Amino acid sequence: MQSNIRIVDIARMANVSAGTVDRVLHNRGQVSAEKKEKVERVLQEMNYHPNMVARFLASKKSFTIRLIIPAFKSGDYWELVSKGIEQAIGELSDFKISVDYSFYNQDNEDSFIRAVAEMKTSEFDALIVSTHFIEPVVSVSSYLDSLSIPYIYIDTEVAGQHNMSYFGANTYQSGAIAAKLLLLEIGIAGDIIITNVKSGNGISHQQSSRKKGFLDYLEQHHFQGAVRYFDLDRDRVEENVTFFRSLLAGKGQNTGAVVFNSRVHELVRLNEICRSEIRIIGYDPILKNIQALKEDKIAYLISQHPHRQGYHAVKSLGDYLVFGKLPTKVNYMPIDILIKENVDFHTKLI
Repeated sequence: MQSNIRIVDIARMANVSAGTVDRVLHNRGQVSAEKKEKVERVLQEMNYHPNMVARFLASKKSFTIRLIIPAFKSGDYWELVSKGIEQAIGELSDFKISVDYSFYNQDNEDSFIRAVAEMKTSEFDALIVSTHFIEPVVSVSSYLDSLSIPYIYIDTEVAGQHNMSYFGANTYQSGAIAAKLLLLEIGIAGDIIITNVKSGNGISHQQSSRKKGFLDYLEQHHFQGAVRYFDLDRDRVEENVTFFRSLLAGKGQNTGAVVFNSRVHELVRLNEICRSEIRIIGYDPILKNIQALKEDKIAYLISQHPHRQGYHAVKSLGDYLVFGKLPTKVNYMPIDILIKENVDFHTKLI
């Protein structure tokens, strides 16, 4: 019924002019206390709320959301996140919301720090940040807290911070899922190679969380085999082959390997060179990983819906900036287990 209520109707019921009602609704101009009370009484009786969308569209207010995420090229994991971001911005275009990016090299913490410095020289109303590097992210959070700027985490949770919200997987749980799947393939007495595919310094906060979930699951389920570690440096192909072969020497078919980021296809390529038959588990439905899954070179892929992370993070900030609607603090994405028989269906949902 509210859509049929006109200002002149409210004015008639309150016995005031239409101009008086308009000034009360939009909180502008002088209105006597007596007339304001009459209008507000009628509004309360009618349970009337002004059209928030129409009021915003009529204003000249605009907002900028700043993003600090890894740089990417076509086919990378973060391209999927970016597609979700751009879809959300397209849907919010009527509300004058735009995004600005600060990109960094996800293999280099100094690159992240430079992106943060770039962010500090810009003007923005809210921030979305990926949480690769824990200490710099905490520092960014403190800076934003001091300015009362809202911010959302994506990729991995960071405990004890004042972020408005988090969108991403339960990374610890996804690590436990990887362990469960691998034990189904190799048994509790098999051997496992935990592979860190890198081209830079350290591993991300996300990988650390997944690794902890993985190892805790093995311990809780009385894993009896050996766990070995392998740093696969993409810039040192010959050394990779030599070391990987040494890990496989004398091992039977009950050997598995896991990669805790989207670069599992790098291990697949190395495994082909060494002609082994180990069972491999990795993360994220990027094209190279999907192709390897379909060819039985990967046993399982675990997906955390990167497109949804970007999309919902932006939409939630849009709702907050325009309407003051606070998002839920923690928003876990579904953790999907992909095999070659269901991967095409999954990718249609992205």
